[in-house]
Amino acid sequence: MDEPTSGLDPKERVRLRNLISDISKESIVLVATHVVSDVETVADKIILLKDGRIVDFDTPSNLIDKYAKGKGLEEVYLNIFGDDV
Repeated sequence: MDEPTSGLDPKERVRLRNLISDISKESIVLVATHVVSDVETVADKIILLKDGRIVDFDTPSNLIDKYAKGKGLEEVYLNIFGDDV
């Protein structure tokens, strides 16, 4: 799914994230998104891509430990992709 919650109101975002989570119990679900809060709530593993190459592949907690110790996935994202922030 590409940006599945884009344009949804908060209530529908939660409903869709719950649906994705339910589906993921029996299937592999791939979600491409920049919405870090969506990733935090549904992802068991994250593939980080930059310029078409895999930067890292790990669990959310391991990525936080590597790139933003004591913070969150948004800081991981900014540390890896925020060249001009």
